[in-house]
Amino acid sequence: MWLGPVTLNQSASVVDSISQNGNTLHVTGWLASDQRLSQPHGFVIALYNGKEVGRSKINFTSRPDVAAKYPQIYQSANSGFAVDIPVTASQLTGGQLSFILRLSASADGNSNYTDIRTRDYATNAGAATVSYSSSANTISINGWHAAMATTNRPYQYLIVIGADGHEFYRRALNNTNSNQSSGAGASQAPWIGNAGQSGFAATLPVSAAMNHWGIKVIHRYTDDAAGNGNAVDFVSPMVSINSGFQHLNGGTVYYDPDRGQVATGWRTINNNRYYFSDGYENQPNPDDLWVYNDQLHGQMYTGINYVDGHCYDFGTNGIARALPQNDGWSWPFPADGEGYFASGQAFGYSSYPRKNGFHDGLDFGAYDHPGSAVHAVHGGKVLDVNTCRDDKGQIMWWYAIVYDGRYLYVYQEAFSNRNQITVNRNQIIYPGQVIGYRNTDHLHLGINTSPNYGVDLAHSFQPSWTDPNQATGSGTWLNPQTVIRNRG
Repeated sequence: MWLGPVTLNQSASVVDSISQNGNTLHVTGWLASDQRLSQPHGFVIALYNGKEVGRSKINFTSRPDVAAKYPQIYQSANSGFAVDIPVTASQLTGGQLSFILRLSASADGNSNYTDIRTRDYATNAGAATVSYSSSANTISINGWHAAMATTNRPYQYLIVIGADGHEFYRRALNNTNSNQSSGAGASQAPWIGNAGQSGFAATLPVSAAMNHWGIKVIHRYTDDAAGNGNAVDFVSPMVSINSGFQHLNGGTVYYDPDRGQVATGWRTINNNRYYFSDGYENQPNPDDLWVYNDQLHGQMYTGINYVDGHCYDFGTNGIARALPQNDGWSWPFPADGEGYFASGQAFGYSSYPRKNGFHDGLDFGAYDHPGSAVHAVHGGKVLDVNTCRDDKGQIMWWYAIVYDGRYLYVYQEAFSNRNQITVNRNQIIYPGQVIGYRNTDHLHLGINTSPNYGVDLAHSFQPSWTDPNQATGSGTWLNPQTVIRNRG
């Protein structure tokens, strides 16, 4: 009779169950391998985060089911095992447990061996649902937390924290709201000793300090009666206490769940970019033109706006879409381009008789830059259209100021009355747009890094100012000729 070839390098194994009883891990399964011909000694080795924490030698037992499935593997009919591995459970605080199924030629299992590695098993596991009731002003939490390291940690706590990790308060648990039967724990972490009795539930108050925060709840096992000490924690998912997007003062704001504060400036939320107002608003009084306004603080931008010198369409949902076609530059009198300037018209220090010898802008004369239509050099929002008056209160000229989120543009000395200016306060304008018609002998164009125009005007005869009491803290006059020529 002819028998086909037999391959003597096959192996198969299964861990049927793992259970914990205090400091003992009970592991059952089977290990069938042709390596037992030369490596007859079997071991189950427990690893915690990849390092050995205990082992037990296998006394192989009968497994006819394995023999039926793998009749060709050597000793498959005698491949079963059930071992108890001693461990120090209190040290298995939060890492991964795994096992090596080893066959070795040596009786101690430390040489000439073949290993099969199992999957990982969490030593600390849990799940919870957390909900916020605005009417009751409470948080409800229901979940389970199973941990191998509870053997010398008899105290349980719920600790309420902000999304940034800082603690609001804590509550001790007792047998009425912990150690409850948990089918979820028993089915999802059956290898952990207390999984079937790891349930907990509580209703927790929401304090005023928690408003607008993202909140998490820690379930803790610890050896300290005050809830500190050597702890094993499970952290719940985050629940919002009026954080995220909220309606306020007729607009939309975003409360940062990590800080509990209204967001300002650029924010990326769910992979979308938004911009929130810094809370400053211009006022008609030129001495207090740009002031902090709580009602605008954090308002989400919608529609078309300029931010950091660039144009965006924020639509109705606040999601920023760049409009680079509106980021261009123009000379105030495009037909003349840059043209030329006499020394008295130029920006900066000169011999021209002025206070401090400093000129804070650039003058476009009717002779060297003819034409009446004044074009916006860059886009932005019109902050104000107003008058400049002399010491007797008489109107000297009207001006328009435009802010693009980076620079303030001051168009002045060109308009003798309001009718010469064609734009209005809060209007969005674009590069090259006509903002008014010059009916004087020149246009003075100033560009400053600060939107505090009242303070800027008070420092017209010096290159820059610094005042920590002002909204923006400082301002610097820039050379309009250089800014326009370099397109920013």
